[in-house]
Amino acid sequence: MKQYLSMLLLILLVAAPDAGAQSIINTEHNLSATGPGDVRALSESEICIFCHTPHNSLPSSPLWNKDDPGYTYTLYHSSTVEAVPGQPDGSSILCLSCHDGTTALGSVLSRSGDRFYGGDFDPSPGEFEYFHRPGR
Repeated sequence: MKQYLSMLLLILLVAAPDAGAQSIINTEHNLSATGPGDVRALSESEICIFCHTPHNSLPSSPLWNKDDPGYTYTLYHSSTVEAVPGQPDGSSILCLSCHDGTTALGSVLSRSGDRFYGGDFDPSPGEFEYFHRPGR
């Protein structure tokens, strides 16, 4: 019985990394050339490379393929909201390494050279609807 449980645990550990990779294949986080979203690379076929670097990371850091720029973020402030937010930390920093509005798609630690955005993105103001709320 002990040998059976050990073998089952080994199989689960070996299969676990694939489960994570398969879960983003059809999501906006698949930034490879074959990704389903509008934001994707022109030719990069690897899916995990945009976030993870299993072969080129520092031994003392997570297998994260983005640099932590150490920014201090300007936090939301309102005279009507009493919450006092702090600087982001933990997994929020991992998200902000891409979603801070300043990081280029192909700006990864393990690859050199240019990485280009291959989507059809035209942020012209004519494509947005602006609403005016009286009193605001």
